[in-house]
Amino acid sequence: MTGFTRRDCVKIILALGLLPLASVPSDAEAIPETLATASELLRREPLRFGVKADGDLWLLNYEPSRDRYTAYDVEPEEIAEGELLWDLLDRIEELRGYVYNFSQELEDEGRWLDDWGTDEVHEFLSTLRPEEDVKLRRELHAWFTQEVSYEEEGGNDIARPIDGRRFAFEFFAYSVDGDLLDALDIGLIEGDQPGSNYRGAELNGSVENALRVVRGRDLPFIFERMEG
Repeated sequence: MTGFTRRDCVKIILALGLLPLASVPSDAEAIPETLATASELLRREPLRFGVKADGDLWLLNYEPSRDRYTAYDVEPEEIAEGELLWDLLDRIEELRGYVYNFSQELEDEGRWLDDWGTDEVHEFLSTLRPEEDVKLRRELHAWFTQEVSYEEEGGNDIARPIDGRRFAFEFFAYSVDGDLLDALDIGLIEGDQPGSNYRGAELNGSVENALRVVRGRDLPFIFERMEG
């Protein structure tokens, strides 16, 4: 996993001139992966935000892999070799759920997990026979190479934005101060409600106004209309 800290993010933002010192969030918990990626993009080009007809914002020059290794920020070696660490299990609920389902396939019902709590799953893994361990790791590798499901997309365990819409939300929600959001007229929609896990940043005002704001503040953003 990355060792990139919020302090590193702020240093990069200030060095690149992305936000003036007074605008760097002091009370929000910045997301390191989002800011690290933004800083890499800004070394090459401005951040290009597409605006759909309903105001939904997407970062257009962000094209991530959607596999679970990328989304959960897991290295293949963490699955293929050594012990599956407690911390890894603790931060990825879907991984614990997979191991729980794996236990239900064992012939000995006495070994089935009753729950997928971190301690229970970690203890279960220590009881696997060598051939069971190999089988589970092979299945987990295949699972991690697949794209995240719709149900997973809105989960809090996703470490990296899986598309430009999620990136735009995390960037404006955690990396931009309220004054700039107000000036751009950007609203934040946070799902976490029955029947919806949607999270997004929406431009409520006009593209022309957003462009005037970023040009006036000398910010390396571009806003443009998207089709569809």
